[in-house]
Amino acid sequence: MQELSYEQAMSYALRLLGFRRRTEKELIERLAGKGYDSELRDRVLARLKEWGYIDDRSYVEGYVRSKVKPSGKHLLKRELLRKGVDKEVVERGLEKNYTREQELQAAEELAVKLWHQAGERNTGLEQTKEMHQKNWQKTANRLLARGFSYDIVKVVLRKVDPDFNNED
Repeated sequence: MQELSYEQAMSYALRLLGFRRRTEKELIERLAGKGYDSELRDRVLARLKEWGYIDDRSYVEGYVRSKVKPSGKHLLKRELLRKGVDKEVVERGLEKNYTREQELQAAEELAVKLWHQAGERNTGLEQTKEMHQKNWQKTANRLLARGFSYDIVKVVLRKVDPDFNNED
């Protein structure tokens, strides 16, 4: 009976991995949710690791590359930690696969889009200093919400809006 349970657990785990890649923690939680005991989960995970189907390092790499929406390192780190990837693995993976230049480029592309959207809302109106200030504040807040650091937001806003003048 134990072998049958192992086969069922392995089949379930492989089916889950067939839909999308998962972290070790995600797979443990899903197997636990189905009622498989820790010994059985450990056996299944050991075999999946042996086959290369579970590898949190490569998961981080793929996650960073496949991110559709532009996001900053802070958001990516938070999401990966929530998925159960070890903090050290996340930090090394982000350092290796998401350079400051890439993050700046992603932030700038998003900032240009957001800046123009904010400006379009005020089309036909005389752009007052207060409205201008509101536009860059909205843009900055949205960039920060996407996980970009304050330093990156400042650099990008200076590029997007040459009139940007923010005293630290």
